[in-house]
Amino acid sequence: QCREGHCSRVRPPFKCEKKCTGIKTGGKNVIIREGDIIFSSSCKRAVDMETNTEIWPKDLKSTNEPAEPPVLLMFCTNVWDKQLNKTIIRLSDCFNGTLLEPETFGVTTDITTLISTHISATQQDKRLMDPTGQFAPLEHLLMIYNNTPLMINFEGCVNTLILNECEKFHAMYGGDGADLRSQSRFKCFHRPNYTETADNFVVLRFNRMRTLMELMIGSLVPITLAIVSCFVLILCTRIIHVGDDSHFYFQCCGNDPNVSMEKEAVEAMAL
Repeated sequence: QCREGHCSRVRPPFKCEKKCTGIKTGGKNVIIREGDIIFSSSCKRAVDMETNTEIWPKDLKSTNEPAEPPVLLMFCTNVWDKQLNKTIIRLSDCFNGTLLEPETFGVTTDITTLISTHISATQQDKRLMDPTGQFAPLEHLLMIYNNTPLMINFEGCVNTLILNECEKFHAMYGGDGADLRSQSRFKCFHRPNYTETADNFVVLRFNRMRTLMELMIGSLVPITLAIVSCFVLILCTRIIHVGDDSHFYFQCCGNDPNVSMEKEAVEAMAL
């Protein structure tokens, strides 16, 4: 059962294969994976923007062609500059950085060969970009929890079902690689110093400042309304009175409503 390229179940004798071919790798020395999107480019060097440290090629040479640097292949969660013909490409949250020979993929390759080669190189701990693990380390070295439930927030629900957020959440973050696509990679939040137990989980949405702001608004608004209500009640008891004839009268600036009523009654009798 396949809809728009997403296969949920494939029954024999049919099988589901990726047909993304023609990925240009000839003359490219840097290949970046962002999900199922492949970026191939010819770069002079890769630099850590925080420390301005060169991490590739850094005097690295390929085995078969010493005059050429090895091909850098890694997975990055975010590729910030996706326009063509860019002189600088910014990457973040990169891991599984491996070095391959320039002729590994030839002039063109397909996505199945590229991903399988990358996975095989990382599992066999072949030539790594940074053996110390400081830049683009292997994925298993970054693992905090294994097989941990993912929730949208701490309540595990949202109140905007009309926007179909549950379907969008599953479509964007539910990829586990079982349908021959890349596993979903995204930023999430966990509880540090918390042992892995059955009730442990990670959340997708967490903003400390927004939580504090909502807490302050949720506390200040009722308190302000209560203070204003008390002030209005006190003001009403000071300026609104009930006369002997069961009518409401306003008393402002210290005037006595009974005196004014007696004065009006005397004037009426005089008339």
